[in-house]
Amino acid sequence: MQYYLSLFLRRLHIVIGMLALGALVSILLMRILPPVYLADALLVVESEQIPGDLASSTVRTQPTEQMQIIRQRVLTRETILEMVNRLQVYAPVGDRPVKAMTADEIVDDMRERITIQTTGGTVQRGAQEATIVTVSFEAPRPELAASVTNEVVTLILKEDVEMRTKVARETLQFFQTEVTRLEQDLVARRAEIVKFKETHRDALPDTLTFRQEQVVALETERLTLTREISDLNAERDRLRRVHGAQTATFSETEQDLRARLDALRGELAGLPADDLKVPALRAEISVTEDKLSAAESGDSVKPRNAFDLRLTDLNDRLATLESRRADMDAMIQKLRDTILATPLNGVALDTLQHDYDSVRAQYDMTVAKKAEAETGDMIEALSKGQRITVIEPAVPPQDPQRPSRMLLAAGGTFGGLMLGIGAVLGLDLLKPGSRSASDLTARLGITPLSVIPIMHSRQQRRKRTLLLTLALSFVAGLLLAGVVFIHRNYLPLDILFRGVFDTLMNLVTYDWPPSPAVIPFPTVA
Repeated sequence: MQYYLSLFLRRLHIVIGMLALGALVSILLMRILPPVYLADALLVVESEQIPGDLASSTVRTQPTEQMQIIRQRVLTRETILEMVNRLQVYAPVGDRPVKAMTADEIVDDMRERITIQTTGGTVQRGAQEATIVTVSFEAPRPELAASVTNEVVTLILKEDVEMRTKVARETLQFFQTEVTRLEQDLVARRAEIVKFKETHRDALPDTLTFRQEQVVALETERLTLTREISDLNAERDRLRRVHGAQTATFSETEQDLRARLDALRGELAGLPADDLKVPALRAEISVTEDKLSAAESGDSVKPRNAFDLRLTDLNDRLATLESRRADMDAMIQKLRDTILATPLNGVALDTLQHDYDSVRAQYDMTVAKKAEAETGDMIEALSKGQRITVIEPAVPPQDPQRPSRMLLAAGGTFGGLMLGIGAVLGLDLLKPGSRSASDLTARLGITPLSVIPIMHSRQQRRKRTLLLTLALSFVAGLLLAGVVFIHRNYLPLDILFRGVFDTLMNLVTYDWPPSPAVIPFPTVA
């Protein structure tokens, strides 16, 4: 150990030189490597301001899903290029040259530098956590990093409001259209039911019992008429058999006709309009009125005997009764036809009514949904629903995110120290021969009395000096080539040296980087 310590002290100049070289390299890297500043903003997704059991919004998107949609809309190609041109994101920084980039490269680079991270939200088990959104951006200048971050936050807030308002408005428009369509459908189906009832008004189910009772009444009356007709026929036959009896002639006077007409009219007035006797009575009244008119005009009937008058009366009554029975048969047949058609009409009417009731139920439900949509649209218009708010806007960062000055300084110093120690040990290990008394004892098995240092001749010293000069010249040539390469391809030397000087001065005065400018908070238009 004493040998290596003495070796380290003898070649301390090499260690110090390497240490200085490492420090110089770290300082050059501080100047050459562009600083990257990271500005971030904090947002939170707030729940609805009005309890859901009182009034709920029609926008039911989950916060995590909503942020994914907003992120895709914010990071579109058109939005990114417009923001880059407006904020001059790729403007030159100081004296550094700007690399020419295509639009696709700019979009890809911006998407890599913009970070939108969502934490919290709905969990499967346990209490629900608040949804926190972190927006950050990397830039070579702190003001630019804060400006772009706040611009992205503004776009997020704007997209959130537009998306929720648009969804609520489209939902309301959909239900308004559905209500109008169902109203028209209801009117059409109601008109179809009315038309069907008007067409089949005599064969509807609601009048079936009444028509069946009418049939029974008409059949009873028809049976009575049939007996009366039978009795009149029997009487007429009996009169014909006794035709040989004495005859007497008399004429039916005008007074008799008036009395008979008044009696018929009184009987007609006492019957309802839908009574089955009304048509026969009207026919008999018409015949009597004709006879009365003839009597009043002087065309009196030629006097006939009693037999002829009675026979004529019987024939007239038989004709009237036969006419009434024929009318009854027609009415009975018509009623029976309507009764037979009633079941089919009932099925058809039930189908129409069922369709109407179905559309009516849809209409009532849609009207209720429309009312909910109107409430939801009002909630979103007043910003009382779920919304994104800014907790902490982005401010210009004081220190760059990378490269780290302390890490570069420590790395350069440690690297130079390790390189110096390695150089000292390497030069010693590459030399052949024994280096200490212990080496002699180990190799030759003898114990030396004293150690005499190696005496170099003048020629050996010249050779050693020549080799050292060549090595230093090679190293100097490499350094010169590197400086020329940097001067021609990256940064002019005067600008580089001025930057290194400024960096050293800032490190001494603890004023690096400079104080950032004030960036306005994000707002929503």
